Amino acid sequence: MIHQNSKEEEIHEKLVKEVAEDLIQEHRRGRTNCEDCIGHRYDMHVGIYAAIVTSRKLAQETGKKIYYSVASYLEKIYREEYNL
Repeated sequence: MIHQNSKEEEIHEKLVKEVAEDLIQEHRRGRTNCEDCIGHRYDMHVGIYAAIVTSRKLAQETGKKIYYSVASYLEKIYREEYNL
């Protein structure tokens, strides 16, 4: 019975990557509420770092495993990408 429940709680790696990528892209868009401003994009490292902060906050507020998994995945790629 325990084994069956743990299987149901597992988060598929593909879903984690999709959510992480969506968060990164959302933060890279750099939306502003300025009618005269031309849209811009932030660098990838800014997008990844902002996505880490967001996923950590979501994990704390919701307690959902997906956000803990996303935060861990983002932290891993951030360390690997920027040799930290």
